[in-house]
Amino acid sequence: MIAVFTKPLALALVASVIVAGCGNVTLPEPSAALRVVEQCDAPSSDQYYLPEGTFFSGDVRPDRLRTERHLDQMQRQYISRLLRQLNAPSLSCGHDVEHAYRFIWLSTTFAPMIVGITKVGDVWHARATRFSSPRLDLAMVETRSERVVPDEEVQRLLGDLRAAEFWTTPLGFALGGSEAPAWIVEGRSESAYRVVARAHPGDGAFKNVGYRLVRLSGIKIPYEMEH
Repeated sequence: MIAVFTKPLALALVASVIVAGCGNVTLPEPSAALRVVEQCDAPSSDQYYLPEGTFFSGDVRPDRLRTERHLDQMQRQYISRLLRQLNAPSLSCGHDVEHAYRFIWLSTTFAPMIVGITKVGDVWHARATRFSSPRLDLAMVETRSERVVPDEEVQRLLGDLRAAEFWTTPLGFALGGSEAPAWIVEGRSESAYRVVARAHPGDGAFKNVGYRLVRLSGIKIPYEMEH
């Protein structure tokens, strides 16, 4: 089951505009997000990367709660094991990252892909990783791609995120269970964190965010992601 968990959080940001570096990239003002957890759990924890409840359905009935928790934990464990292979930082907790986005593409048929863009100092760095198999016991890092991302390309990504209302929609995007590939986007902006997951992104703004993140890493959109 792929859904989304986004607890609305009134993040009072005093500044009207958040500017990165020398002012070339205007960062978003999150109004619907989770507050970053100050202290991370151990990296081996299934809550180190994704908060508990990330893959809950929008409306969990009491008689479904145990099943939903189990499915949520399985999804988070699978993704966490992939991210640990990359020694990736957590976006939902700690202070290793201030501004970053991460796109996780999962399929029951095709090997997963993880793309991240992180601001280090005044420079944005993108990295894409493709794994060898959709099976967790066989999923090893197959290829990697890295590049420095120009500010104008980052601005286009932020425009796509605004169009998708990634940071501002007060209600979460909840789509029911499906065998379709999962499109998961995480975002970190200072003390704000959000994760949105969809099984059917369609041809809209959310799909454009995933495509943009892949392109920022310098690789082509895989055929299986487009079809």
